[in-house]
Amino acid sequence: MQQEADYIQQTLGSGSQGIVSRQIACCTYLQIIWSSLHLVVVAARLALHRAAIVDRTTLCWDMTPLR
Repeated sequence: MQQEADYIQQTLGSGSQGIVSRQIACCTYLQIIWSSLHLVVVAARLALHRAAIVDRTTLCWDMTPLR
């Protein structure tokens, strides 16, 4: 990304440095937010999967006849 920023700055001049920096920061923040959301979704799916396994094993134990 820094190479792209350097190229844009050379092309447009030094006045665009702040704009380029803000765009890079925005992209970085969006990537962090996207990664965080992805981790939350993965954690939620794992929790639901574990809950489903527990429910299935509980149901199996509940349905076995007592002797």
